[in-house]
Amino acid sequence: MEKIDVAAATACGVVVTSTPAANAQSVAELALALLLSVARRIGEYTRDLTLGKPQLRQAYQGIELQGRVLGVIGLGEIGLRVGRLAGGTLGMRVLAYDPYRDPWPEGIERVRTLDALLAEADCLSIHVPLMEETRKLIGPAALARVRPTCILVNTSRGEVVDEAALAEAIRGGRLAGAGLDVVVDEPIRPDHPLAGLPNVLLTPHLGSVTEDGLMRMARAAAEEVLRVLQGEVPRYPVNPEVLTRSLW
Repeated sequence: MEKIDVAAATACGVVVTSTPAANAQSVAELALALLLSVARRIGEYTRDLTLGKPQLRQAYQGIELQGRVLGVIGLGEIGLRVGRLAGGTLGMRVLAYDPYRDPWPEGIERVRTLDALLAEADCLSIHVPLMEETRKLIGPAALARVRPTCILVNTSRGEVVDEAALAEAIRGGRLAGAGLDVVVDEPIRPDHPLAGLPNVLLTPHLGSVTEDGLMRMARAAAEEVLRVLQGEVPRYPVNPEVLTRSLW
């Protein structure tokens, strides 16, 4: 939504809507795929094999996720699905931090501060919108609080993570690995500072790019357009103040 000038649209009387949850399952599954891949060091092996330099398999020793602690930052529709998949399917203990979530869903432990979550998590999965308060939310201070065995996954927005601090933490052995579907400057360049680092897996912002997710998004967007054209109130208006100035 940060790519839409909502203020300009509002000034022109244009209704802006969204398609929440349409791609939630697709993104949640990718987040889990990244977590599993980094935990088992699949990216490292694939990279070494491609370069013709595979090592002995002991070099790719990974970890099991069952029984470990997953910290979910942002418990919206995607974060909730990730938590339930990890807790139900993988047998992880799931903690979450979200000061805006109410009521709190069952089956996920609530943590009242981000610092407390960071200190306890074996793995982190980020699912927050990009706002001033979330920009570089995971920076040097946050990374200093995580365990050196922690795995970080980000499928939200690249700007939420301080990429320089993340690269430094991985190089310094203060983070076990990361799986990122988003970076600050997209599309991802081959010379990105995180590319090629040990146990870092990068994907090109393809969380929603599944046949199912794209179809749901297109259908939901078309339905919203039809509602507006037919004089109906859209289901998910981003700037509802426009509606009060209209004929609805």
